[in-house]
Amino acid sequence: MKLRRPACALLGALRKRIVQTRVDRGFLDATSLAEYLVTNGGKGWGLPFRTAHHIVGTLVTRCEKEGKHALSQLSVEAFNEVIEATEEREKATERRSGVATKGTAVLPRLDQDVYSCLGAHNVVKRYQSAGAAGGKPFEDQLKAWKERLGV
Repeated sequence: MKLRRPACALLGALRKRIVQTRVDRGFLDATSLAEYLVTNGGKGWGLPFRTAHHIVGTLVTRCEKEGKHALSQLSVEAFNEVIEATEEREKATERRSGVATKGTAVLPRLDQDVYSCLGAHNVVKRYQSAGAAGGKPFEDQLKAWKERLGV
């Protein structure tokens, strides 16, 4: 039992290091970005989910075409270029159909705050509800289990 704890601790530290180097590769934060766009980042605007979904999907495609492995590698200008293109697409659709839709208002432009919802660390920080895997709820559960296990 005495050897098992240090070995487990070492294995845990190695796994943590490996996970930390790889967790931001890919687009696990795409959902967080869509939620940010829908809930308006606290700035008094909010997009319909279909519009946010389209924007995020276009951004992921752009990353893949440019050889980027994370949304956070895009510039604020890149985010806003996609938003502007989406706005133009929605206006063109409205003109063709002759039917005004709620989502065709002027879309907001993003600033540096958009990065607050990107990256695994920021995604975890955003989800703080009871039972969530992020931040304080996780720390509370970890402490309780350590006490139970005497670790």
